[in-house]
Amino acid sequence: MSLESIVAQHFASRAASADWRATRTPRDRKFVEAVARGMSILEAFGQRCGPLSNAELHELTGFSKPAVTRLTHTLLTLGYLRRTKNNHFQLNPRLMTLVRPLSEAIAARMPTVALNAIACAGPWCIAVAEPAADTLVVTASFSSHQAGTPACAIGTRLDLSLTSAGHAFLAALPLDASHIHVNGQDFPSIEIIGAARAQLLARGFCFEANSWRRGVVTAAVPVPNQLSSRRVVMGAASDEPAMRDRLAKELVPAIKSLFS
Repeated sequence: MSLESIVAQHFASRAASADWRATRTPRDRKFVEAVARGMSILEAFGQRCGPLSNAELHELTGFSKPAVTRLTHTLLTLGYLRRTKNNHFQLNPRLMTLVRPLSEAIAARMPTVALNAIACAGPWCIAVAEPAADTLVVTASFSSHQAGTPACAIGTRLDLSLTSAGHAFLAALPLDASHIHVNGQDFPSIEIIGAARAQLLARGFCFEANSWRRGVVTAAVPVPNQLSSRRVVMGAASDEPAMRDRLAKELVPAIKSLFS
């Protein structure tokens, strides 16, 4: 995976919509709108693959065309974007300088060697995810080199409703904090939270098949985090009967033992 692909996933964002953009702008006198708009331009590169034109950025962000032109010019001048031959824009590897301190801080407080060894023991990947607003973001990833092993790159967003990682995160929240406020509503629904808690209590982990990705099964557990106590570790493998059993009997116990 290229540097640009990794950075793009760090800044990946859900599809832009007028309602969603409206909820992102706090009614706060200290809020700097220009900074928020610049970040929205960077986030737009996580929504589509490849270089983007000013017209496409206008479509993705909803900003006026003159505003997009000024924003891309500024980011180009600062070195966070670069121009292609056909007058489109790409993320510049300089963005990696922003990501590096976070990656180093995460690696410093994580048993990376042990997680890598567990990942290499089977045809599965292990993703460590932490909350970011109304989603989970993969902050570390370890994968076997065996054929058919699914990948979950750093920066991948894991939906709270559709992934075992999201369910494990919700199930571990305190009773008075088990919701996320999105678009003026509490999300996810109480039914999803209740089912997640029931599954974690009954199995000791949360499981899903083919909801996150077709042909992939995942199992996830909440683990202690020195900073927030809200971290999730998810294992993913190809959807085969034998692999479902191995996730439950081999991978999940190994993860729990490591973080206990």
